[in-house]
Parts: sequence; structure tokens; C-alpha cells
Amino acid sequence: MLEISPKEKILLVGTGNMAQEYFNVLELLLSKDQILVIGRSLKGSTAFSETNNIEVFSGGVESNEKLIKSNIKRSIVATDIEELPLVCEHLLNYKVQSILLEKPGSLNRNDLERLIKLKNKNTEIFIAYNRRFYRSINLLKDKLQYEKVQSFSFEFTEFSNQVVSLKKSLVEKQRWFLANSTHVVDLFLFLSGGVKDIHCNHFGTSSWHEPMSFSGSGSTLKGIPFSYIANWNGVGRWGLNITTDKNRYVLKPLEKLQFIPKGSFQTQELDLSEPIGTYKEGVYEMVRSFLYKKSGLCTIEEQLKHWPVYIKISGYSNE
Repeated sequence: MLEISPKEKILLVGTGNMAQEYFNVLELLLSKDQILVIGRSLKGSTAFSETNNIEVFSGGVESNEKLIKSNIKRSIVATDIEELPLVCEHLLNYKVQSILLEKPGSLNRNDLERLIKLKNKNTEIFIAYNRRFYRSINLLKDKLQYEKVQSFSFEFTEFSNQVVSLKKSLVEKQRWFLANSTHVVDLFLFLSGGVKDIHCNHFGTSSWHEPMSFSGSGSTLKGIPFSYIANWNGVGRWGLNITTDKNRYVLKPLEKLQFIPKGSFQTQELDLSEPIGTYKEGVYEMVRSFLYKKSGLCTIEEQLKHWPVYIKISGYSNE
């Protein structure tokens, strides 16, 4: 594990909304002169600089190779999704040793495989699934230590009317399950330990994505049954249910943890710890883990291991 010295700089690549969330947390954990920000466009870099009162270098990582090589051991990458693998590749070539890459790391498997081949045994690449670090998830993990899980179920319904109007590329929208819905499936895999077998159904199509409805079931590596559903043409939201020998735990929304005791129909909500500031849920804890602990993070190797499950659930044929 790399220790952070007061003189070390952390590189933040990106100047968009997610980069701003990372910067807010970095500014709390580090001194401002330890944060190096690189953007691509001059317009975006200037706006970020003015908002945060910090120098931002434009031109992307390719135009700042010397600066990175001389200063940077670790980096957070929060660029547009289609730029993620190439930026990560450049950073590996510049000998950056620890990288937190925005989810899902790439929209195709080949990029992940290439990055794993490029990294050496002392290099770390993590995929930024911040929902692993929700207070509700931390409390749930504590509860599950003392109970026997009987089944899982989850939902990853997306609001298609909102997605279609987002200022995102058609390529990203056509892979929206990977780009966004994997937040939910990653949580399931994180808590369950992985999938042994899975049976998937797909229905419907739209101008921007195929399929539009999903259902399926299977068993985990521990032999625990699970099921899932999502209807992007209908009504719903992300959610996760875990039934144990004592309770049913309900995370819907994922930020809250409710439970139904065995033998009861009444739902009760569990009190969570106080949030740290007003930061995007889970980001503070994730960045702190990246900088100091390295626990609970999704490695790029883990992401590649999960990829066949993602492709089966998504129904994508062009993988």
C-alpha cells in the first residue's frame, strides 16, 4: 500500500460533475496544493479552475506527460465514459501506480483485458462503484455477519424518459446497463460473493437501447438463490432485497436500510450513522479507502470476472 506524504500530489483527471464530487472530497482529505487537476478542453478547465480556485491544466493527460511523470503516483479518473480506458492506458505508460477509474472502466471487455495486461504486479486499478460505501450497505454487512442469507433479489429499472434526454453519446446510451445499471448488480455481486449459474430473459426494444425489460434467476457461488427484474418502459427504481433466517432487508432506495422481522409484515427502518458533510453518498468513504485503506474497492480484475454476468443480464450480443 502506498503511503501519502505531505508533498505527494494526487491527480484528478476530468472537470465534469463527477470530477467536482471527487474534488470536494479530496479538498477535505488533502491540502489543496496536493491536488493536481487536468482537463481536456480549455473551456471546461477554465470553468473548473474558477469554481474551485485552483490551477487546472488543459489538453488532457497526453499534453501533460512530463508533469504527470515527475509528480504523480496515483490518480482518480473521472472523464467521459468513452475516454476512460485510453486515459488509464496513458497513466499506466506514465508509471502511475494506483488508479481509481470511474465505473464501469470501459464499455467493452477488450479494454479491461488490455489494461490488465499493461499494468505490472505493483500497479493497482480500481473501478469506482461508490454504492459499495453507502452507510446502508456498511450497516447491512454488519447485520449479515450474524444471520444466514436465504435469498437475494434486485431491481435495476431505469427512467427511460430521462435517459433518452441526457447529453450522452448514443454509444453510451446503447450500453446503458454497463454504464449505469451495473451499480446495482455490482452491489449484489459484492454482497453475495458471485454467481454460479444464471438464466436470463430479455424483452422489448427502443430507439436507444435493446432490450428494455429484463428478468432472471440463478444461484450464487454459495448456492443461494437469487432473482432480478427491471422494466425500463415501466415504473420502478433501483433496489435490493436480502432474506435471511431472521429478517428481510430492503434497500429501496439503496440509501436506506429497512427490515421486516421473521413472522411480521411490518417494515421498520434502521438508523444510519450521520453522513460526513454534504458529499455525494459513498464518495468520501470510497476516496478515503482508495487513498489509505484499499478495502472494499472493486479491482479491475474483479470487474473483468463480473463481465460475463453483466453481458448475460444485459442481453448485449456485440461483446
